[in-house]
Amino acid sequence: MKRISSLTLPRFVIAGASSGSGKSTLTLALIEALRRRGYRPLPWKVGPDYIDPGHLSAAAGLPCRNLDPVLMGEAGMVSSFVGHCNEACRKEQKSLAVIEGVMGLFDGRGGISSEGSTASVAKSLSAPVIVVIDAGAAAQTAGAVALGMQQFDPDCPVAGFIANRIGSERHFSMVRRAVEGATGLPVLGWLPKSSMPSMPERHLGLVAAWEKEGRQRLSSLLHILGDAAAEHIDLDALLAIADSVSSLTPIRGESSDGIDISGRSGGADRAIAGIGTDTPCLAVAMDDAFHFYYQDNLDMLEALGARIVPFSPLSASRLPDGCDGVYIGGGYPELHAERLSANRTMIESIRAASFDNMPIYAECGGLMYLCRRLFVGGKGYPMAGLFDTEIEMGNKLSALGYHKARALRPSVIGPAGMELVGHIYRWSNMVKGPSENEWLFRLDKEGTIGFDGLSVRRSTAAYLHLHFTGVPEPARHLVAACREYRQSRSKNDEQ
Repeated sequence: MKRISSLTLPRFVIAGASSGSGKSTLTLALIEALRRRGYRPLPWKVGPDYIDPGHLSAAAGLPCRNLDPVLMGEAGMVSSFVGHCNEACRKEQKSLAVIEGVMGLFDGRGGISSEGSTASVAKSLSAPVIVVIDAGAAAQTAGAVALGMQQFDPDCPVAGFIANRIGSERHFSMVRRAVEGATGLPVLGWLPKSSMPSMPERHLGLVAAWEKEGRQRLSSLLHILGDAAAEHIDLDALLAIADSVSSLTPIRGESSDGIDISGRSGGADRAIAGIGTDTPCLAVAMDDAFHFYYQDNLDMLEALGARIVPFSPLSASRLPDGCDGVYIGGGYPELHAERLSANRTMIESIRAASFDNMPIYAECGGLMYLCRRLFVGGKGYPMAGLFDTEIEMGNKLSALGYHKARALRPSVIGPAGMELVGHIYRWSNMVKGPSENEWLFRLDKEGTIGFDGLSVRRSTAAYLHLHFTGVPEPARHLVAACREYRQSRSKNDEQ
């Protein structure tokens, strides 16, 4: 395996014909098998997902980052990829990038475009694509599926296939003959249909890897998957494909406005990074209730000068001492509503911080926590009450997709008129919301207009998830507000 240079990055993409074809299973299997061989797989996930990256991070022992040209912009996405791959290679020569796709290979924004699809990302990164073929109930037909995946977009660099849900060596032989005969491309191996454990699921997807149930199941799953990949997949052929990539112009980890996040630790040194008298402390909610964060977002906040300190709204009695701002991401507050509501000392600490004009920013699950009341299964749980609104969990998906947003008024993350692109994925609804002139954002999803976001004092929350690589302004404004709060607090202490 050649060392990652500024122009060549060993890498491959795992794609499928659809969701549920086995992309995640195969990606985990390959990460585990390659680690056993002494390689250092650097995990990536196409799309705006939070849960799959958690499993990939746990499997690889390294932070998984997202690749989403819609949220990040193509330049920002390539910058992040090149910069972090180069940084990883400086630390470990046997590094390579393992990229899990999203949905079907050609499924992009809105279901009618290839924008943001796995295929578009593979082309942007000049990354060879290994397609997992679900052959659980097929033999010759697997060849037809593979041929379609190969020919649908001639510019998509499909380099080979791996068969999933294979019943026997004989079954694999039939599938292999059909696929290779139709495409002329290699079938690198297979994963068996029987004796393969599955990860538990819930309404937003798989149970998260950082939860106890998720950790236990993932550990068992990796052991079995690693054995299966080592036995049934030609890893040498896969590594040869990864190492035969074409050059990719580096941008040295810089986003479009020059913020370099490629050398960030991804958490290892977070508690001691950037300590100084002018360094604002940003308390970030991280526990079983709140854990949906893009790794690049945390890295950018640090690159802009913030010192990140994790805290738990579930178990801590108050905000961290000396913090100058709060960031509460998405997650599963509805699963922990009773405990969150019962932790009144934490709620009072957050309320006091808000009324003291400490900057507070929350996304989706964080919004639910900062509302007045959260209804789950018909029962209402009092929450922090920074916003005079009530939210009710539903039993089906309420909103999904990318949205353009325009700020209708200033807030802690930016001025009025600021334009953003974000992603929404929610099962809850506001049952008592603000009037139209009180919303923070005007949303536009492919011509459908809506509203989102609440702001009071210096506390801001929205369902909209942002990726700061594509829209760095909110990160800049949040860190600046935290620094301003720290300076004002220091002046008050001196008086």
